[in-house]
Amino acid sequence: GLAKRKELKQALETSYNLNQSSTYMLDLMKTIYIAENKSAGGYDSYLNNLKSVSGQEELKTKIRQMLISKDAPGFKLLDQNGNTVTLESQRGKVVVLDFWASWCAPCKAAFPGMKLAVDHFTKDPDVAFFFVDTQEKRTDIKEYVSKYMLENSYPFTVLLDANSEVSKKFGVGPIPHKIIVDAHGKIRFSEVGYMGSPSELSDEIIEMVNVLREEK
Repeated sequence: GLAKRKELKQALETSYNLNQSSTYMLDLMKTIYIAENKSAGGYDSYLNNLKSVSGQEELKTKIRQMLISKDAPGFKLLDQNGNTVTLESQRGKVVVLDFWASWCAPCKAAFPGMKLAVDHFTKDPDVAFFFVDTQEKRTDIKEYVSKYMLENSYPFTVLLDANSEVSKKFGVGPIPHKIIVDAHGKIRFSEVGYMGSPSELSDEIIEMVNVLREEK
């Protein structure tokens, strides 16, 4: 009944406030919100009000401390649809590179959080996301990637780093490894690993991108 729903709603809101929401929890929150408000209007501002202000300030501070600056090596790779992508052609945009592999469980576990970030910038022409498949053991990787992205509804452009040349140039060892290149072709963020919260990951990526966009 109603009491149970109220309890569930509070638990979900607390998780969101602490930034530990899974995508399943986020979907559930939206369902409850629509049930209570008869529409999804105002949902985004409802979410923003839940975010702890101190948490957001902490995140901003943490992100600014992570800033680095070094030249990004150029690359030219094919995506899963056979299109050629170069880093040079992305100049002027903030470029998020997510190095992953089909055998890497934490890489895949981070995808729902990355999807939240990709969706956030989906209408923004100045931000590009590329998921660089590297250190790969499969021979059918192109087919595998196309199928995997389709089955999971991930709107990702995957670049195929066939002999791991590009990841070596970028100094990538353990994966997942996320590297963010600014509009001037400099590596500004470089982060290894995944901590396990989709909402936290997407907030972090969104904040990193925003910091670089404010610099212009």
